[in-house]
Amino acid sequence: MSYLVIENLNKQFEEFTAIKRLNLVVKKGEFVALLGPSGCGKSTLLRMLAGLESPTSGSISIDGVDVTDFSPSQRKISMVFQSYALFPHLSVKENILFGLKARGVPKAEQEARLRDVLEQVSLTEQQHKSPGQLSGGQRQRVALARAIVSQHSICVMDEPLSNLDAKLRAEMRTEIRELQKSLGLTLIYVTHDQVEAMSMADRIVLLNKGEVQQVGSPQELYGQPQNTFTARFIGSPAMNVFSLPGQDELIGVRPENLYLTEHGIAGEVLSTDYHGDSTLLKVGLINASTVLIKVDRWQQFNKGERVCFDWELTDQHHFCSTSETALA
Repeated sequence: MSYLVIENLNKQFEEFTAIKRLNLVVKKGEFVALLGPSGCGKSTLLRMLAGLESPTSGSISIDGVDVTDFSPSQRKISMVFQSYALFPHLSVKENILFGLKARGVPKAEQEARLRDVLEQVSLTEQQHKSPGQLSGGQRQRVALARAIVSQHSICVMDEPLSNLDAKLRAEMRTEIRELQKSLGLTLIYVTHDQVEAMSMADRIVLLNKGEVQQVGSPQELYGQPQNTFTARFIGSPAMNVFSLPGQDELIGVRPENLYLTEHGIAGEVLSTDYHGDSTLLKVGLINASTVLIKVDRWQQFNKGERVCFDWELTDQHHFCSTSETALA
């Protein structure tokens, strides 16, 4: 069932178009990641959803109600930001309850909600501490708790894990996903990190220059890219997209699907990059394009060494050389 509906949304900043003719339908309880490079419009879109920016044109509806002109408080959307936005002079408990107090929620209900949310985010023992006494992961949990305690059915998050180290990011990804599922939240999550989007979201909305490039499950964007932008953005390392002599189309093959062989397409090793479980070769082709080849474990190659590679036809993608969209 459609819960959040965005229709023909546009956002113009003088001569700059941040969002262009964007349409999106989100189901209730769905986790949707807005993914794309810096400046693609994902945070602008999130701010329009939350009511912090007004669209130039288009509409936003929640549960059948047009909220395009509603204030942030009228939309009943909870928000979590990169900066945590905690009050340093208030305790964890006071930070979490701040919004409920402002809305005049009865004290007994405040305390009941607080107990539940503190347990959910494992902060019961920290509730009387100030934010300055907490780790980065704990501060982010406070921000999450403040969003959860509001009991709004939609939550928007703007790169909430980017201030954390790699280990904490991995832990928080799991925690956020589990909380979202258990609470049945409709979650709109902005990130530039494809690992976050791929590991957490039910669907990904991939944006570039204010336009949607593809919407689908992580598996669809990885396995069935609709254009070369998606092919090159999704996957680490990115898909190789190159042309072959005598062909008027572009070929796409992922580095892990290329393999070295005695006969095949010849190239020259330009560099190697050791990743522990694999070695990534950068190989130059005769037409001056390059490809990446992922081989198992550590393998020694010298710069300038000649190698040949090939791939299975089932791993090959075809794109139009002019529009760079996928060919059937």
